[in-house]
Amino acid sequence: LKDVERTSLVETPPPRIPVSMQAPSPSFSLATPQSLEKISPQPSPPLVLAPDLPEMPTLHDLHTKPYSDAFDTELVFSEQEDGSYLFALTLIPKEELKIAPLQQTYTFLIDRSNSIQGERLQATKNAIRKAIEEMKGEDTFNILAFDQKIDKLAPYPLHPTPESIAKADQFLNRIELGSFFSTGNLSKPLFLCLPHPVEKNQLHTAILFTDGESLNHRENFDHLKSLTTLNQGKTSLYILAMEEDPHLEELELITSLNQGKLITSTTKRGLKRKLLKLMKTIRSPLAKNLSYTTFPLHTNTKIELSPAKGLITPLFLGEPHVILGKTTTLDDFILFIQGRLHGEWLHIKKTISFAKAKKGGPSLDLEWDEQQTIAKIHGP
Repeated sequence: LKDVERTSLVETPPPRIPVSMQAPSPSFSLATPQSLEKISPQPSPPLVLAPDLPEMPTLHDLHTKPYSDAFDTELVFSEQEDGSYLFALTLIPKEELKIAPLQQTYTFLIDRSNSIQGERLQATKNAIRKAIEEMKGEDTFNILAFDQKIDKLAPYPLHPTPESIAKADQFLNRIELGSFFSTGNLSKPLFLCLPHPVEKNQLHTAILFTDGESLNHRENFDHLKSLTTLNQGKTSLYILAMEEDPHLEELELITSLNQGKLITSTTKRGLKRKLLKLMKTIRSPLAKNLSYTTFPLHTNTKIELSPAKGLITPLFLGEPHVILGKTTTLDDFILFIQGRLHGEWLHIKKTISFAKAKKGGPSLDLEWDEQQTIAKIHGP
């Protein structure tokens, strides 16, 4: 038993590993006290706890109201020769959308220069009379008649009360065509439509009746370009003209540079119908100072949107809002839209998918080219 106990106490050596399987032995040198000081680990810096980070602000904290679910979208696209894609995204307000519209100030501008015929001037006055009668009570208006000089209805905008409507009617009755040599200067009355200062909760709209004859003088067109530089979205400009008028291309460019559009009529009596349709379309502005931001969901997607900032029209309840764009792929992306709404910000977030998009025609290419040209003229 003693022999067995003695044998069990003897340590069994580990198994031998063949030399070919052994890891190479590291080479060591004898360390001196001085070398040990050099390689001795330095004390670790004290642990610093991260300060408490503030919570991310909510949309309510940022005075922003979400309206993503209040709009539907429609998407049309077309493929380009370089493999990219143009698209038109239409933002459509739902019928049940309830937003108190911005207050709006209309300024009606009447070109009474000699190139305007008497019958056309009378049709213009009749159209403005009817438009004022159908305005909302909280909105305001003013009337300017001009050739080489300017006559103004009131020193400040008026609400459409029975008294102010009667005053406007008397003013319109006094407007007559200018002398044989009288010419219109479009820039001067338009400068008077720019608000000072700019109200956050109010939209300013100028509606101009003209044949564009004054644009024969180059200096008048240069003055209108200066107006565009000063405007920067303060006032939206719409122009009503006849299809037979000269300079329609120049008039359309001027309106596009000032967040509006050109509207033409085939007959003089049709001016009233065109004006009333316009008033119905823009009578309920929901937000102004709109901006677009995109977030591609794939890294190889590059997106460009139009109109550029400064050319984007306000968002209206009665009118679809169209955004043109160009993308390198047909992958999904997120679109953010923001705009000024009663001292706060309207916020819309939409995930845009091409899965159910329709194919567009050549008109989409034409619209894109026109927007790019206008953006170059407008500048950054």
